[in-house]
Order: sequence, then structure tokens, then C-alpha cells
Amino acid sequence: MNELLQTFQSFRRILCICPCCGELMRLSDLHLRYTGKVPKTWLDEHEQKLLTLQKREDRFDEKEREIRNKSVERGRKKVPALVQKCLCPEFTNLNYDPYDIKALMHPLDFVVFNRLMQGVCCQI
Repeated sequence: MNELLQTFQSFRRILCICPCCGELMRLSDLHLRYTGKVPKTWLDEHEQKLLTLQKREDRFDEKEREIRNKSVERGRKKVPALVQKCLCPEFTNLNYDPYDIKALMHPLDFVVFNRLMQGVCCQI
């Protein structure tokens, strides 16, 4: 391990001249490029698998969000019928939207706003 460290430290002492601009620089400061096709290593394959996994997770999250939104919509559609079943028979005979009935309990028991929530969509 010590030899490897010494090798890297010696790169700072080796000087070279850039063939493009003629500038003097250290070997450790060079940015090497390779024009040929680089053979794939295990790390390249691992990074590709991680990228594929991330894409799958993103698709899963998107589908999960879509499924949750659909189930929320289905639940909201069922709420008026459930509330209607729980209401007093006096309210069910009046045919008001259950969302329009607000409970105060003191000094009045209930207040009904006719078509208060019509066209309004509540978002979570």
C-alpha cells in the first residue's frame, strides 16, 4: 500500500509539456482521454444495473401514485352514499347533498347550505 502511495506522490514531481498548447504541467494534473472503445468492467455493468433499477423504481412509484389517486376518487364517490345512510331520516327525505349539511350543535344543531360544494373538488 505504501508503494502505491509513493507512486501517486511521484506523479506530482514528473513534469511534461502539453502537445497542443506547449504549457508545462505536472503528470498528476493531466486529464487523459482514450479515443478507442473502452472495454466494460464489472463496475460499468454494476452502474448499468443500478440505473435500470432506478428506472424501474420510478415507474413503480408512478404506477403506485396513479393507483392511489384512483382509489381516492372511488372512495370519494362512495362517501355521499355512506353519509346518507348515517343521516337522520329527516335529512334523507330532504334530498340535500350530505356535504352541504354542517353540524354546529350549539345553538343550532345543523345548517344546510344548498349546493355549497357543487363543482368543488377537495384535494388531499
